[in-house]
Amino acid sequence: MDYIFYKLYRVSQRSSIPEIAGLLAELIFTICLSFNVLSFIVLLNKMSIIEYYPSKSSFILISVGIFIITSMLFFINSRYKHIVEKYKIESDMARSIGNLFVGVYVVLSFAFLLVIAFYRPEIF
Repeated sequence: MDYIFYKLYRVSQRSSIPEIAGLLAELIFTICLSFNVLSFIVLLNKMSIIEYYPSKSSFILISVGIFIITSMLFFINSRYKHIVEKYKIESDMARSIGNLFVGVYVVLSFAFLLVIAFYRPEIF
């Protein structure tokens, strides 16, 4: 979780407003986690383990909850600064592998969302 945040933070630093890199990384991370939660719920429903599809308002509520929890994890006591310092010294090879890993994670998070949209269009 820390490493994914770090990579999103580094990408956000290269954006047009690097001063808000932490917040932008947090937003992207929250979106991905929210999509993962929704994908997991749909998977459980497909396997007939649960009988629940979140409405738009409950999905928004879940996303806000995830944002608040992860914000507390990363921003209380400036923990994100310690994460940045921890991973700042990674080698070029580790950086390339990490970029690939995080890129695949983000793409799969959005791809699963598309699968859900086609499977159950009334969710969105």
